[in-house]
Amino acid sequence: MWEFTEDGAYIRGQYPAVTSKSTSDWTQYILEGYGAYFVLASNTAGLASLALAPLELNSLTVGYGFSIIQQALLPSATPETLSANMTIENGIWYRIKTVVTGDNHWLVYVNDTQIADVNAMPFQGNTDQVWGSGSLTTGSFGFGPWYSQAAWYKDVVLTASNGTVLYTSDFIINTDDTLLDYAVHSNPELVCLDGPKRDRDAWIGDFAHTVRSIVVSSGRTDYIKSMIELDFTWQQVSGEGHNLVPIAASIGTGTSHAFAWYSGIYGEAAYESFSWSCWAREITGTAPTALFVKGLRLLSQVATILGDTESNDSWNTFAKTMTDAINNSLWTGQFYGVSPTPMGSASLLATAFTIQGGIATDQSSSGSIAALANNESGWELTGVYWPVMVNQSEYYTNASWEYTYPDGSPGIGLFTSLGHSWGGAPTYVYTNYLLGLCTQWNDHINNFEWIFYPVFAIAEGLSLTWVKGTVPLASGGSIEAGWEVDNNSASGYTTSLRVVGSSTKVADMTQ
Repeated sequence: MWEFTEDGAYIRGQYPAVTSKSTSDWTQYILEGYGAYFVLASNTAGLASLALAPLELNSLTVGYGFSIIQQALLPSATPETLSANMTIENGIWYRIKTVVTGDNHWLVYVNDTQIADVNAMPFQGNTDQVWGSGSLTTGSFGFGPWYSQAAWYKDVVLTASNGTVLYTSDFIINTDDTLLDYAVHSNPELVCLDGPKRDRDAWIGDFAHTVRSIVVSSGRTDYIKSMIELDFTWQQVSGEGHNLVPIAASIGTGTSHAFAWYSGIYGEAAYESFSWSCWAREITGTAPTALFVKGLRLLSQVATILGDTESNDSWNTFAKTMTDAINNSLWTGQFYGVSPTPMGSASLLATAFTIQGGIATDQSSSGSIAALANNESGWELTGVYWPVMVNQSEYYTNASWEYTYPDGSPGIGLFTSLGHSWGGAPTYVYTNYLLGLCTQWNDHINNFEWIFYPVFAIAEGLSLTWVKGTVPLASGGSIEAGWEVDNNSASGYTTSLRVVGSSTKVADMTQ
């Protein structure tokens, strides 16, 4: 959080906030703040140290990468620590200058006194064109006190090697432009993060899980809509990346970051208008092709609701073509093969996506499921991995991990974030399949509707004798449902269903 005062910007310890500007003709852009890292430590013990990386007092620590600490999946070079050769006191203003030379050196000055001349070449192996500019001397710049420290900043000036002033900011006037430029503004849209801890990204890749959990847990469909709108503000509508959106739109940013992101990748930034047309390439694997078919059919439903007949017809035709190809070329007579060559054995993903995508017939669905009789992946989730996240063990956090091991410990080396929608999948899996409340497309009304349809076979496999729950509705009110084993009933079950405080209709498929 940045606070602007007449003395400058007060910034608490954080990952460096990087501007959308750059140091080489404004063409190189460090999206995540990956690059040269400088930490100036004062003479106060305690504030300048961390168990994982003790910092010497009155020192300058220089690193390269995400940080000065090597972390799982967040690579950083081994830092170099230099004495400042002067006393750095708290509560005193210092004029700090960093110079990038033409021979790959970084010079650091404090009050016009040079305290370091760092040869950047040893860090060459740590450059990265994905996270950073790929260069030791070009890219963006930013600010953020180390760890739990805080600092004041003001009068920022960026000067080119020829003396031209490229950027200035006094950091006194609190403007939206400054906050957006450094990606520390409040978000203009409601944002669903990949995880509130560790991976704080607006990651659209796992959003399908988040959507399902939101629908059955809070009914806050405004979160879903705003997240989609956020991602599409970054969509490019022309050029090499035509129609693409980033898998993780930056949060707290403005169009300046979007411009820099597109310019750095495609050399242009035509992202202002909205387009939702579809593109595709040749796919030969069963699972990804079936998943694409599922996506096309979902899009066609959206098009139907919006009255876009042309898109609906086009996508349905394309989906049917791929459906026929999968059934003609990838069905072995017993299961769906992994790919045309080789077919391989029965695949969990190929089975799941061909069924969900409406590709599999009743016969092929039954055959594929039977071929997976010895596959325990689903039961491992319900019997091993999900339960350990709610056990009161040493790893208990009251939230779900993205990845976890059978003993409940988090898979830190596997892009694990806490409070993640993968680990929270029981929220919608249990609601949809065990409680039996979910939405389904209805061709008669050309829209989705709520249905009550517990999968009793799964419940039996889990030795459940009853389930009950409540699902809040986006329009207000809720759906209350439940069932229990009843040996005196012809069906073997007694069910209950009612809608409270809403005119929403629910189709009871148990009758």
